[in-house]
Amino acid sequence: MSVSEPNSSSVRHDLPAEDVVDVRGALTELDDETLELRRASLKSMLNNSLARYDSVMSRRLPSLAPGVRVKIVRGPLTNQHAIVREADYISERALIEPDEGPAQWLRFASLGPA
Repeated sequence: MSVSEPNSSSVRHDLPAEDVVDVRGALTELDDETLELRRASLKSMLNNSLARYDSVMSRRLPSLAPGVRVKIVRGPLTNQHAIVREADYISERALIEPDEGPAQWLRFASLGPA
Protein backbone atom coordinates (compact mmCIF):
# COMPACT_ATOMS: atom_id res chain seq x y z
CA MET A 1 0.00 0.00 0.00
CA SER A 2 1.47 3.33 -0.96
CA VAL A 3 0.83 6.67 0.62
CA SER A 4 0.13 9.53 -1.73
CA GLU A 5 0.27 13.25 -1.23
CA PRO A 6 -3.06 14.80 -0.31
CA ASN A 7 -4.77 16.33 -3.27
CA SER A 8 -6.29 19.78 -3.27
CA SER A 9 -9.80 18.32 -2.95
CA SER A 10 -8.90 16.88 0.48
CA VAL A 11 -8.00 20.29 1.93
CA ARG A 12 -10.76 21.98 3.93
CA HIS A 13 -11.46 25.50 2.77
CA ASP A 14 -14.34 26.21 5.15
CA LEU A 15 -12.18 27.04 8.19
CA PRO A 16 -11.76 30.65 9.30
CA ALA A 17 -8.30 31.99 8.45
CA GLU A 18 -7.37 32.43 12.13
CA ASP A 19 -7.95 28.67 12.74
CA VAL A 20 -5.56 27.58 10.00
CA VAL A 21 -1.96 26.88 10.94
CA ASP A 22 0.64 26.54 8.21
CA VAL A 23 2.96 23.70 9.20
CA ARG A 24 4.98 23.75 6.00
CA GLY A 25 7.46 26.35 7.24
CA ALA A 26 11.00 25.32 8.14
CA LEU A 27 12.06 25.21 11.79
CA THR A 28 15.18 27.11 10.87
CA GLU A 29 12.98 30.21 10.51
CA LEU A 30 12.38 30.16 14.30
CA ASP A 31 14.72 31.93 16.69
CA ASP A 32 16.63 29.96 19.35
CA GLU A 33 14.35 31.07 22.19
CA THR A 34 11.20 29.88 20.39
CA LEU A 35 12.85 26.56 19.52
CA GLU A 36 13.87 26.04 23.14
CA LEU A 37 10.35 26.85 24.35
CA ARG A 38 8.94 24.31 21.90
CA ARG A 39 11.46 21.67 23.00
CA ALA A 40 10.60 22.29 26.66
CA SER A 41 6.89 22.06 25.89
CA LEU A 42 7.31 18.78 23.98
CA LYS A 43 9.46 17.31 26.77
CA SER A 44 6.82 18.30 29.31
CA MET A 45 4.04 16.70 27.26
CA LEU A 46 6.09 13.52 26.84
CA ASN A 47 6.91 13.33 30.57
CA ASN A 48 3.23 13.85 31.48
CA SER A 49 2.20 11.15 29.03
CA LEU A 50 4.77 8.71 30.42
CA ALA A 51 3.65 9.47 33.99
CA ARG A 52 0.00 8.75 33.07
CA TYR A 53 1.05 5.49 31.36
CA ASP A 54 3.12 4.40 34.38
CA SER A 55 0.22 5.21 36.71
CA VAL A 56 -2.24 3.13 34.67
CA MET A 57 0.17 0.23 34.25
CA SER A 58 0.96 0.08 37.97
CA ARG A 59 -2.74 -0.49 38.73
CA ARG A 60 -3.52 -2.75 35.79
CA LEU A 61 -4.33 -6.36 36.52
CA PRO A 62 -2.56 -9.08 34.61
CA SER A 63 -4.75 -11.15 32.33
CA LEU A 64 -6.88 -13.21 34.69
CA ALA A 65 -6.19 -16.49 32.93
CA PRO A 66 -6.07 -19.77 34.85
CA GLY A 67 -2.75 -20.15 36.62
CA VAL A 68 -2.03 -16.42 37.02
CA ARG A 69 -0.86 -15.44 40.50
CA VAL A 70 -2.64 -12.42 42.05
CA LYS A 71 -2.71 -10.56 45.35
CA ILE A 72 -5.97 -9.99 47.20
CA VAL A 73 -6.24 -6.27 47.95
CA ARG A 74 -9.73 -6.01 49.51
CA GLY A 75 -11.83 -8.05 51.89
CA PRO A 76 -11.07 -10.54 54.64
CA LEU A 77 -8.23 -12.14 52.66
CA THR A 78 -6.38 -8.84 52.06
CA ASN A 79 -2.64 -9.24 51.38
CA GLN A 80 -2.87 -12.97 50.68
CA HIS A 81 -1.69 -14.36 47.36
CA ALA A 82 -3.78 -16.69 45.24
CA ILE A 83 -3.89 -18.53 41.92
CA VAL A 84 -6.67 -17.80 39.43
CA ARG A 85 -8.58 -20.97 38.55
CA GLU A 86 -11.29 -19.40 36.37
CA ALA A 87 -12.40 -15.92 35.31
CA ASP A 88 -15.96 -14.73 34.62
CA TYR A 89 -15.59 -11.48 32.66
CA ILE A 90 -19.36 -10.96 32.39
CA SER A 91 -19.79 -10.86 36.18
CA GLU A 92 -16.30 -9.39 36.70
CA ARG A 93 -15.20 -12.03 39.15
CA ALA A 94 -12.54 -14.73 39.37
CA LEU A 95 -12.41 -18.10 41.07
CA ILE A 96 -9.21 -17.92 43.06
CA GLU A 97 -7.40 -20.42 45.24
CA PRO A 98 -5.64 -18.59 48.08
CA ASP A 99 -2.35 -19.90 49.46
CA GLU A 100 -4.29 -20.45 52.69
CA GLY A 101 -7.93 -21.51 52.50
CA PRO A 102 -10.49 -22.85 50.05
CA ALA A 103 -11.15 -21.62 46.52
CA GLN A 104 -13.73 -18.85 46.22
CA TRP A 105 -15.13 -16.28 43.83
CA LEU A 106 -13.92 -12.69 44.26
CA ARG A 107 -14.72 -9.52 42.32
CA PHE A 108 -11.96 -8.28 39.99
CA ALA A 109 -11.78 -5.07 42.09
CA SER A 110 -10.58 -7.22 45.02
CA LEU A 111 -7.55 -8.47 43.09
CA GLY A 112 -4.25 -6.85 42.22
CA PRO A 113 -0.93 -7.80 40.65
CA ALA A 114 1.07 -10.28 42.72
